[in-house]
Amino acid sequence: MRVRNEGYYFDAAALIPAGERLFSPEDAVKVGRALGRMHPRGIIGAAAGSSAAARAILAAATAGAAGAGAVVWEFGECFDSQFTYCVSRSGADFGIYADGAETLRIYSRGGLPPSVAESRKLLDLLETGGSDPASPGDYGTILSMPGLRELYRVELVKSAVCSLAGMTVSVKCPGQAVQSLLEDALTQLGCRLGEDGITLQVSADGRNVSVYQTVSDYIFTDRVLLLCCMDLFRRGQDVSVPASAPRVLDRLAAERGRRAFRYEDGFSSPDDRSARHLGIRQPFLRDGLMLGIRLL
Repeated sequence: MRVRNEGYYFDAAALIPAGERLFSPEDAVKVGRALGRMHPRGIIGAAAGSSAAARAILAAATAGAAGAGAVVWEFGECFDSQFTYCVSRSGADFGIYADGAETLRIYSRGGLPPSVAESRKLLDLLETGGSDPASPGDYGTILSMPGLRELYRVELVKSAVCSLAGMTVSVKCPGQAVQSLLEDALTQLGCRLGEDGITLQVSADGRNVSVYQTVSDYIFTDRVLLLCCMDLFRRGQDVSVPASAPRVLDRLAAERGRRAFRYEDGFSSPDDRSARHLGIRQPFLRDGLMLGIRLL
């Protein structure tokens, strides 16, 4: 088996070598079972995208996790960044998300990417196969908790550090659910929606945002993150970013007497423990919608 880490998440579909076959519900059962064995009697947050295939893949994965004794909290239909918020807010030990491409994404506590050690342990459990079948009394439970995702609307508005009254903003996103949520939040914050101001371009999964204004060039995703981190430095705060984030952040932090802690996202980091502790309190630095609002 092979695995690659896509920066922010462990992509379980990469266990299937390219060109051999599609990721199947049978594969999802194995991944769910291995994840359930990672933290015996632990809590796993779960959600899926809008496609029938994603829902089927998730059902198989959650069955595998419950069969290994885990408690599964299902948040219903979510887009990616909404789901990671739910994982963080609920305090789940892990998160498992099935997207429209029939893949599974695995997250660690706080909606953070798994550490290198966690990824290796999951791979070891997958490669060694399943354990003996659980007795009926050892199965975990699957609970439906769709209401938690509605708190994401509130969190979007709270991510602003001031009123945005008087600004004109447009939102471009291939995902209608993402665009509608962000437009609603901007309206509540006092923005006027229109094409003659700033444009926030958000990815379909809600993870990334770039900014465009007719009188200037694009501000791409990495620079949006840098600008938001610089604002936190100015406010006397440290930041928690993935190990793959631009290295210039370390210099910018040092110039202001602050630190940029880095958590593992497929790349090793000596700051991992401290970064994860801080990162759980800074979900907006991993969320494109929240970053866009904070930048405004």
